[in-house]
Amino acid sequence: MKKSLIHILLPMFFAFSAQAAFTGTQDSLIGANGRSAGKPAKTFQPSALLKKYFASLTTADKKDTIKVGKYTPFTNMGLSGYVRPYIQYRTMDAVRPGMIANAKQDLAINGYQINNQQAAGYQEPFLLLRLEGKPTSKTSFKIEYAFDNQLDGIAKTFNNTPIDGIVTPYSRRVSIYRLLQFQANTVTKFGTFNIIAGGGVNWYRLSPLTLWNYEYRDDMFERYPWEPENQAMTRYNSFYAVQNVARDARWGNTGTQGFILEAKNLPMGFNAVLLYGKTDNSGGFQTYLNGTPKNMLSGRIGKSLGAHVVGGNYFSQFGYFDGTGEYKIDQDIITADARINLSHVKIFAELGAGQYVEKGKLTSGNYFTYFGRATSKPDTTVSFQNNWAPTGSIQIDFDKDATFIPLQFQAYYVSKSVVNINSQTLNTANSHAQGTPANVNSPYDVTTIRGAVTDIGQMANNRMGASLKHENTYGKFKIMVATSATQEIENLYKTYTSAAYNMPNTSVAYAGYAQSFNSISFQHRANQFTRSRFGYYQNNLGPYNRVIDLYRRSFETIAVTDSGAAGMNYRKGYNSLDFNVKYKFSFFKKDFIISNYYNYASVQDHASAIPVFDNSAFLRYFYTEFNAFYAVHPKLTVLAFFSFERALGNNRTALAKADGTLIVDPATGIPVADANGKPIDQTGHGYGIGLDYDFASRAGLYFRHRWFDHKDVNFTLDHFYGQETSVEFKIFF
Repeated sequence: MKKSLIHILLPMFFAFSAQAAFTGTQDSLIGANGRSAGKPAKTFQPSALLKKYFASLTTADKKDTIKVGKYTPFTNMGLSGYVRPYIQYRTMDAVRPGMIANAKQDLAINGYQINNQQAAGYQEPFLLLRLEGKPTSKTSFKIEYAFDNQLDGIAKTFNNTPIDGIVTPYSRRVSIYRLLQFQANTVTKFGTFNIIAGGGVNWYRLSPLTLWNYEYRDDMFERYPWEPENQAMTRYNSFYAVQNVARDARWGNTGTQGFILEAKNLPMGFNAVLLYGKTDNSGGFQTYLNGTPKNMLSGRIGKSLGAHVVGGNYFSQFGYFDGTGEYKIDQDIITADARINLSHVKIFAELGAGQYVEKGKLTSGNYFTYFGRATSKPDTTVSFQNNWAPTGSIQIDFDKDATFIPLQFQAYYVSKSVVNINSQTLNTANSHAQGTPANVNSPYDVTTIRGAVTDIGQMANNRMGASLKHENTYGKFKIMVATSATQEIENLYKTYTSAAYNMPNTSVAYAGYAQSFNSISFQHRANQFTRSRFGYYQNNLGPYNRVIDLYRRSFETIAVTDSGAAGMNYRKGYNSLDFNVKYKFSFFKKDFIISNYYNYASVQDHASAIPVFDNSAFLRYFYTEFNAFYAVHPKLTVLAFFSFERALGNNRTALAKADGTLIVDPATGIPVADANGKPIDQTGHGYGIGLDYDFASRAGLYFRHRWFDHKDVNFTLDHFYGQETSVEFKIFF
């Protein structure tokens, strides 16, 4: 026994010792694997010391230790990754009030702001390393690290104070993404079993309503950490073919920590998976130390029926907001789904129910105990009791033989009880569904986008609706046209009392608590990456405290000033139109691709089959984007970019005085109607040029320059304009 153990451990030790210099991690938002999909990592042979050890073994030893079936242990090993210096320089002639640091000039290297020495930006990895291998024919491991550029042992927060836990010179700011993720599998007569364990992050998906991530649309002008290893024009040809940015395979999956057990090829066509551990809104494993433990249990049982698949899904998060056990959360979703693959029609349907129940009452007296502050908003003075309610979605894809032209129809119904920010459903109804209790309805609540205008095809809770999309190729033209109509199931937050808000005494802002009113949120698509870096992962931003900045996108929330429950006896309707046309042709025998995208959306006090184009809509939003990509040389690509957006409110939304200040009730700070007030009237532009130079097969230099502006003629404090340059140098290995 001792001899067998030594023979197993020594080769592993030597293999890791030979590569001990390679360490690092990656932020969970990045999701890049450092190489193109389907392209193997670079392999390396065992070290000389390891070879010498193998040679010293007896014949019997080699049979037992080296050979496992036909596989030689530790020979299938791979190392891949990239080095990526990414420099951004922004200068602004007009700075929007409320920006982080309010700096007219900002220099950042891989997310680290040089001018104020703060790690305030997105973690853009400077160096990514991925080590993976198969110690035996039935086991494997993955180690993935990303180094940021700081490497000084001390990182600072926005208030310029050191981040706890990484202030010693021995810690060099290596962010944990994958740390020793192990997989083991065994093949039996009953089936194939695979277990995945470890962390930082295990990526997985089950079904759209249980465990799945929605993928937002991104423009092709910006550079992303997950860019694959390819020549630049290959990237744009891929965009021409598939309508979106090429992403790492983990996008669309949900990040978890813990254990995953898969069972495949079971008798009668069955398969199963079980997950246990943590998600991003149940906190990390240290929640047991701070007294707010929550866990996730999820799984699926599926069965193949010829070309079709049916299955059942379960998702549950359960635990406590406090260490005393007085305030418990039960979050559950159960669904059944079916994938029906017919000759000319593909159907995916998922039906089920969900609940979000909190056991324990939040009174003014104990609110501080749970959330660390006095109660300030009405929806958190009592616990949520959203009992079991139905949910469902269906998507039907028709090819041209079925409907003359390809069509995709989607419909969904998601109750407010179905709360899951780890699914494809946007949370618009429940601010408690997050990992840190102190963030509930705080400036750091970025999981609740109330009254959100969704993308076509994106689901939201407390919402029902349908969409229709056509996408096809006509010669060299790629055409996509889509429309959607959705409506609230219930108009939440109809009433509020002035005493509940504890507003600051201000005539300019209402402390960002528009989210607690009858409100509408919409996404600023123009210059979204630039805007999102005015503040990071926070709401209540901007001069009127109503901007929410997320990873590479920015939302704005405006209050509806209809007063009292009687004045809000309606359910808001949401409509969107999308149109995208792309064309590829040859110009001086070189590839030239152009793309033009349009989006129009409206929100009104009733359901509508088509968008509303007049002032009866609470909100009208229009966005257009133009891209051009020209391969002037096999190694050089030139880019051009233009975007334009308009956002218009009506007189039933938050209004401004002639001097640009918000009209509020002076006693409470709550926005109110006024015959002389003016609603939002916003215009934004973005212009850009870029160069991609592939100076080697696995390396490139990428340059971008953007001019941007935004102006609201009524809310005059909300304006900015400037320009930004970024340079990226990337080498794959």
